[in-house]
Amino acid sequence: GKTIAILSVALGFGLLHVGQYWPDIFAITVVFALGLTLTYLRAWTGTSIPGIVAHYTFNGAMTIIPVVILMTSNPNYFMYQVKFAVLDSNIKEQLLQESIRTHPEYSAAYNDLAWLYSEEGRDLDQALSLIEKALSIDTEENAMTYAFLDTKAEVLYKMERVEEAIGVAELIVEKQPEIEYYKNQLDKFRKSFDMDQLTHK
Repeated sequence: GKTIAILSVALGFGLLHVGQYWPDIFAITVVFALGLTLTYLRAWTGTSIPGIVAHYTFNGAMTIIPVVILMTSNPNYFMYQVKFAVLDSNIKEQLLQESIRTHPEYSAAYNDLAWLYSEEGRDLDQALSLIEKALSIDTEENAMTYAFLDTKAEVLYKMERVEEAIGVAELIVEKQPEIEYYKNQLDKFRKSFDMDQLTHK
């Protein structure tokens, strides 16, 4: 029957996206609802074209709307993102500091400033405080959480607190085993720890 067919296809569409959005239950629910809408359009109109148009419209909106919101609500961070490749370190630092000053609830700016300091090997105590602040703001576990934890691990590594960095990286890999970058980070920390152990023998 049509109802069972619509529900089955929509369910399949949703399940295909679970891995992409897990553990963000809200995003998964939205994708299931989108799948239901697209499948209903196909059943109602007898053609895939309305569903294709709706899908592109949805994806476009999900790309454009956050950019517009960021551009208008947090221009310093928007400028940092848009001109990242051409900005020098000092300007990046200024933009991120201003973003934190004007939007203290925006966790990504804390993370990016902590990463900037860790890359340059400076202000590492402050970098650790910054990333802890980012993690305290974003308490719901999602993809951003693991990115923030990766920053924390990198900062700890640069502080020569390698065992702690390994512990954080192991947690990330346990939660995100499919992402190669996190595995490479863990390998880097472990090799550094092993080398340090050999040096002190």
